[in-house]
Amino acid sequence: MNNPKVLWIAEMSFSEQVRSQGTRSEIPVQREEIQRILRKCGISSVKLTQGSEPIPALIGMRMKVISITEGEDGIRVRWQLSFLPYDEFLQRRLFSTGKNVHFELGPIFQKVLQSLTELLEPRYPGGIVDVFYYLPPDRIPISWEIAKELEGQRLLWQRALTHNALVHSKWYCFFVPEQWISGYLGLFRKVYSTIPNLSEIPDLPEIDHWEQPELRQQIDHKIVRGLLMFPLDSLWRAVYSQPFPAAQLKKMGYHFGPQDGTIFNADDRLAKVLAEHQQNLRNLQNYTFFGG
Repeated sequence: MNNPKVLWIAEMSFSEQVRSQGTRSEIPVQREEIQRILRKCGISSVKLTQGSEPIPALIGMRMKVISITEGEDGIRVRWQLSFLPYDEFLQRRLFSTGKNVHFELGPIFQKVLQSLTELLEPRYPGGIVDVFYYLPPDRIPISWEIAKELEGQRLLWQRALTHNALVHSKWYCFFVPEQWISGYLGLFRKVYSTIPNLSEIPDLPEIDHWEQPELRQQIDHKIVRGLLMFPLDSLWRAVYSQPFPAAQLKKMGYHFGPQDGTIFNADDRLAKVLAEHQQNLRNLQNYTFFGG
C-alpha cells in the first residue's frame, strides 16, 4: 500500500449522500462486535421522537466504496456515506440552518475520504469503514472504528454460493458433480430457456488487509483522531441535545448546557480550531479510544 507512483482520488457528492432517500441506509449495530462494545461501554439507548424505536445514543458514520475506476489521471474511488441516526431526524436537524450555527460538513468529509483513499488504496467495491462516537455523562468521549475491505466481496461470494446451490437443487440431482453442471446447463438451456445461469464465484482473499493491526492504528490516528473527532462530537451534541432525547439522557446523569446545542462552522477555519484545541492539554487527555 501507499504506492507513491499512483494518484488516488476520492469522489463524493455530499448533497447526494445526505439528501437522497436511496443512499441513506441503516448501519448494522446488531453485529456482535458492535454489541460487545456497546455493552462494555454501557452506552445508553434513547428514542429520538415519540413512538420511535430506541437506538444507542451514539453517532455512527459508514464510508462505503461504491466504485473504483482507473483513468489517465489516477485511480478514482467513489464513496457513499451513511449515518446513524439514519432517519429524517438527521437530515432535519443537522443539515438545515436554524438557531444552531450551520456546520459545513461537505469539505470536512471530502478531506476525510481523500485521506482514507490514499491510506487504504481500495481494491474491491463494497469495502466499508464504520466509525462510531459516543459522549458519556462524564464527557470523556469514546470512539472506535471497524474497517473491512472484503465486506462487499463476502456478500457477493455468499450470494453466488446460495444461487448456485438453488440451481443445483432445483434442476439437478444432488449426486451430480458440481463441475458437470456448467456443461449440462449449456446443453439443457437450448431446450429449457428458463434454466438460470450459474453465478460466477468471486475471488475471496484469505486476508483482509484493512483489518491488519498496523493499518487499523493508522486509521485510528490519521482519520478518527486527526479528522473526525470534532465533526462527530458536534453531530452528537446536535442530535442528542434536542429536547426529547435530552430529557431521557438527563435521567441517566447527563447535564446539557447552551454550548451543547452548537454546531461548529468549521468549513474555513477548521485548521485554526484544531490547532487551538491541540494546545489545550486538559482537553486532549480526555479522549479515550477503543478498537473495534
